[in-house]
Amino acid sequence: MRIYVAGSSQEVDLVEGSQRRLIDAGHTITHDWCAVLRKLASPNAIGSPRHQRAKLAYDDLRGAVAGDVFWLRMTSPGVKPSFGSGVELGYTLGSANQRPRIIVSGDDDRSIFTALASENYKDHEEAFQSILRLGTHGAPSAYSAHGHGRDQG
Repeated sequence: MRIYVAGSSQEVDLVEGSQRRLIDAGHTITHDWCAVLRKLASPNAIGSPRHQRAKLAYDDLRGAVAGDVFWLRMTSPGVKPSFGSGVELGYTLGSANQRPRIIVSGDDDRSIFTALASENYKDHEEAFQSILRLGTHGAPSAYSAHGHGRDQG
């Protein structure tokens, strides 16, 4: 499956670890924003020209909706919530055509919008295992906003 892993730039090591595990399991990452971030002279291209920041943003958004799964790893307790991953979630939720399955893990009680995910998990490992199960059963590229997982009716 093709997967985009969203998260905070403050937790880039954790996101990269999740991406590596998904690749090791045979999945494809639609856009490795972590690798791009590591090449930047400043975090999140602060101080870079507007056209460069716009290209980086568009690349992230294209990656967010390009796959079968959009996985949002909410920030750990005590870490400032990520503005960028919230934008990516909103963009993915608003994508009318071929919207990927949306999985949110971690402390998702900080936003009403995470309740619109296909699946919600308090634990990142549970979300990872759910993605692995999807891979063994096949996953169409578009899903409704109503799925299963924790707190889904």
